[in-house]
Amino acid sequence: MPRARKTIIKDEVPTEVTKAIKAAPDPALAQIWERRMVNPSGSTLPDIELKEQGFQLHWINTAQHGRFHVATRDKGWTPVKPDELTAPAKDLGLEDQGDGYVRRGIRSEEILMKIPDKVHKMIALRKAQLTLKTLKNTKTNLAAAAATRFGDEAAEFVQGKETVEGVGGLKGTIKGQVGESPI
Repeated sequence: MPRARKTIIKDEVPTEVTKAIKAAPDPALAQIWERRMVNPSGSTLPDIELKEQGFQLHWINTAQHGRFHVATRDKGWTPVKPDELTAPAKDLGLEDQGDGYVRRGIRSEEILMKIPDKVHKMIALRKAQLTLKTLKNTKTNLAAAAATRFGDEAAEFVQGKETVEGVGGLKGTIKGQVGESPI
């Protein structure tokens, strides 16, 4: 099921802590303490699950001007409705102000958004492809500049075709517009 956050650490809880948790005066408090033992530095909210599987969840801060518009119109996220949750919003420590959005935060300015897993993965893959292409283009352009400025051997080194041996013993200068710089 989709989750808005993931558990960071899962270790064995010492016996004395388990006893203290079981002796908690309130079952809700015991659940919070259990979650804190799993993730002591993180949020103590329970995982948020939707009735329908196959979605990535993400919180957006609507206090940032235009953030909701960017998330919905530009990036394709849709708000999660309270009736899509497997548990009531209040049981999850969230807000349901009756406006059709699942909210959290001091002023309820954060809204829970969703996007289909498949779409999210395809966007991430395409983003990675474009980043890789940009890096390859940068490397090619850098190699061309190195060839123009320092010769073919420098271009081959930038492209990873040439290796330098004995770097510690390398001596020489690179002539530039400002002057000479020791290597």
